[in-house]
Amino acid sequence: MDFAIIALVCRLGQDPYECVPQTARVVMRIGEATSAMDCMIQSQQTLARVSIVQNLGADEWTKIVCERRG
Repeated sequence: MDFAIIALVCRLGQDPYECVPQTARVVMRIGEATSAMDCMIQSQQTLARVSIVQNLGADEWTKIVCERRG
């Protein structure tokens, strides 16, 4: 099974359970993985490399989700 690695930029104060693609300010597909464990590892590595964290506003935070495909 394949997984898509999705980065969500959400509003500060928004409950983590409410931060989903439909409510996020920004939704970015940042990679793919072949397993759930690989998805989590790759998401942390990718997030560390990209500038999304550096460009966040004072009222934003980032959440990573692994979305199962297929």
